Amino acid sequence: KKEGEMFYFFQSGKLSHQIQYHENMREGAFIRKYENGNLHEKGNYVKDKKHGEWEGFGDNGLLVKKGSYDADKKTGVWKEYHGNGQLKNETEYLNGLPTKSVVSYNSEGHKMSEVILDKFGNGKYKVFDEDGKIKFEEEIGVYNTISSWKSYNKNGTIASEMIPNFENLQTAIIRNYDMNSQILWEIPYMQGRITGIVKEYFADGKIKGNYQFTANLPTPFWKIYDSNGGLIGEWKADGQKTGVCTDIKIFQRILKKLDNGYGTVFGEKQFTIA
Repeated sequence: KKEGEMFYFFQSGKLSHQIQYHENMREGAFIRKYENGNLHEKGNYVKDKKHGEWEGFGDNGLLVKKGSYDADKKTGVWKEYHGNGQLKNETEYLNGLPTKSVVSYNSEGHKMSEVILDKFGNGKYKVFDEDGKIKFEEEIGVYNTISSWKSYNKNGTIASEMIPNFENLQTAIIRNYDMNSQILWEIPYMQGRITGIVKEYFADGKIKGNYQFTANLPTPFWKIYDSNGGLIGEWKADGQKTGVCTDIKIFQRILKKLDNGYGTVFGEKQFTIA
């Protein structure tokens, strides 16, 4: 039966860790060391469970983490540090689980990301660039199968955004913008796949093209316009998978732009979906 202070050693004979025991359970102060003699971690036990403030260190002796336990479960604010001593993460815990907020920093001390939640688990996730400007944010909802998000250009304007349909959480629209907030693309999604009419715009806001997709597959009908609104390309239905278009190069460009590998060209005018 273990009772009193116990000492443990490396094979080299140097102290590894020491701990107090009472009635065969860990009780009281605990320290662990690296073989080079630097402190590895220190804390406290109550009835064989971690309780109170704990700190962890790198083998160079610098603090790498600290926080508190309540009966072996993390509680309150825990902090982690970079090798140079700068704060790396701040995380709030309750009953051993992260809650409310998680904030991360780079080695120079700049905030890189944060998650802020309410008591119901709803909130926002944000990512920042090295200048502290926001470059991405996402709405977090416990009961939402699709969340809304936005990415940002360097000048602070929105680069793209997802807008969910809260009446049908399987569907959403992604919009892409230029640096001047002019919409360039509008892409409908259903269950994570492009489904519906994809719209492309000129820089002045005029429609450049309408492209029908079903579950990521391009399907008739497609129409492409010039800057004056004149029709310059059209894919008309000719059965389920083939059609004829007036300018195949335009359609090749669109497929490449949307990063879909489904289009194959046969001859000069025939357009077939593999």
